[in-house]
Amino acid sequence: MAGGGSFAVGYAVLAGVLGACTGVAHLVVRARFAGLRGAARAVALFVVFEAALLVVHLLPAALGGLSRGAVLLVAAAALAVAFAIPRTPAVAGPERPEPPSPRWSWALAIGAWCLVLAYLAVYLQGHHANAVHHVDLLTFHLPDMARWMQDGTIWQNDQFVPLFANGNYPQHGDVSFLAVTLPFSQDSLVRLVPYPYLLATGVAVFAVARELRAPASTAALAAAALVATPVVLRPAVVASLPDAVLLMTFAAGTLFLLRHARNGRRGELVLAGVALGIALGTKWYGVSTVAIAVVVWLAARVLAGHRHRAIARDGLLVTALVAAAGGIWLVRNWAVTGNPLFPVKVPGLFDAPPDVIRERFGFSVADYLGDPAAWREHLLPDWWTAFSLAGLALLPGVLAARGRGLALAAAVPAIVLAYVITPYTALGERGDPLLIAQNARYVVPALLLAAPLTAAAVGRL
Repeated sequence: MAGGGSFAVGYAVLAGVLGACTGVAHLVVRARFAGLRGAARAVALFVVFEAALLVVHLLPAALGGLSRGAVLLVAAAALAVAFAIPRTPAVAGPERPEPPSPRWSWALAIGAWCLVLAYLAVYLQGHHANAVHHVDLLTFHLPDMARWMQDGTIWQNDQFVPLFANGNYPQHGDVSFLAVTLPFSQDSLVRLVPYPYLLATGVAVFAVARELRAPASTAALAAAALVATPVVLRPAVVASLPDAVLLMTFAAGTLFLLRHARNGRRGELVLAGVALGIALGTKWYGVSTVAIAVVVWLAARVLAGHRHRAIARDGLLVTALVAAAGGIWLVRNWAVTGNPLFPVKVPGLFDAPPDVIRERFGFSVADYLGDPAAWREHLLPDWWTAFSLAGLALLPGVLAARGRGLALAAAVPAIVLAYVITPYTALGERGDPLLIAQNARYVVPALLLAAPLTAAAVGRL
């Protein structure tokens, strides 16, 4: 047990690192994105903060020297670099007329957010002193992070449950756990980590809805409904899983792709690429989700009649940024196992041993599409548990999309299809699918796109 002095030092280190990352975010956004206002500016700040947090921890870990002193040193260096960034003139876009937000609509939105925040506060009050106990946290998220601290490096695949390959996951979310654990060498603050990401996801969804011309009150209500959806809320608050890191950054990437389609500013395309890269580096389903988003974005640009040279240039920029911001875990896997996608075998490219767990338990929703009993006894009840009325209420806007929202609407069925065929979405023995509700997390990015579309559609009524 660490003494009071050790905790004081730990809190000083934590404050120094988080303060430096906050300073980097403020300085970068002030220097390069001064024209951003409101929710879009808040989202940009969070993206740059998260990128800085990853850099200050992963750089020393990649060099084999992870320690709290090394992290502090890199954080200070990052802050110094941010101070040196020259400021560019603020470019504010033309003012657009604001859709009206009636008082009754604001009352609904404020009431919804009061309920969400009350739930978060009550749950935290009742559980803040309890250790996290979700099986994923205890079998790979926290143990893998602890091994980084012990060995000072990320160039290893630590596997604590036989026959699984959890140590090969993309692990940006675990870096957020590392940030609050490394200063103290214990994990008492881990439960708090998903909360800011969850709330930032709501801000990003609000910003996307506003970019689609939804009234402010309707956008706020849609964001509250998304955050309140059980499959979004419970993994973050109850299980303390890092999925909210993916959701927040995916929403941010979507926002800045939309804004770039409107204003053509290269800086916002850079923000989009960095945000999507962080999402890709957080979970395996982030890889498929981001790939779909980029392909749909490029297709939308082709259909919009943009010059092929401009499409290729912007596509290469976004792809390079995604790879730089999220690809380190694939490089790690390649270096350690010879296969960046381990344990998936890619014929002719990357080998892998037989995955006996996947063969026996890794069934997908697609494996049960023609099974009425599975729909009646497992799929529909579990999906209701996962999405409830809040989730269902966010879907209709996909059918009413127009303008720039059409690209978002096109990505929704693609993400749903990817979810349906993804292994482990119906985990369990053949004929007995389990964890359908929990693993419905893999389709939440589609719901995240549907929420602002629905807000925009309601605002047009």
